[in-house]
Amino acid sequence: QQTMEERLAAAKRDQQRGRASVPKQLDDFSQEVSFEDLRKLGFRREVNPFGNDETPRREQFKVITGAMTCSGCGSNFQQDDELRPGYLPPAKFEVQEKLLMIEEAQKLQEKAESAEWTPEDEVEWLLRQGESSEESGESVDSLVNLSADEMAEKMGL
Repeated sequence: QQTMEERLAAAKRDQQRGRASVPKQLDDFSQEVSFEDLRKLGFRREVNPFGNDETPRREQFKVITGAMTCSGCGSNFQQDDELRPGYLPPAKFEVQEKLLMIEEAQKLQEKAESAEWTPEDEVEWLLRQGESSEESGESVDSLVNLSADEMAEKMGL
């Protein structure tokens, strides 16, 4: 086993030489291993490893949270006053509103798939049912049965 000082010295040497060294055991393994051995370990060959990666890593695109909040300063987005924090031009603000609809639809999908509903969840669901029967046009409820990619495509994102 190498000490921390030895490992740091080796890393500095690698940095100066512009290369990365690996332990001998790992180097030997990489020379001896076959593709079939790697496949058994769960590795897959990438179709184009240096661009346009086609290997699926996630099932779907997912909006994390806060589509209407600036990740830099925490201000809520608005389109009314250029001098106030969170100002976005109308076209960009519209995109953020669409992302908010996708975010809300994803939350509803997660709740629908969950076996545990709180009384608040049920009240919210009932209110949404009442609203969606009165509304026409694009609503969060009309997006709930779509994947995030389909939602984004339907909204022109």
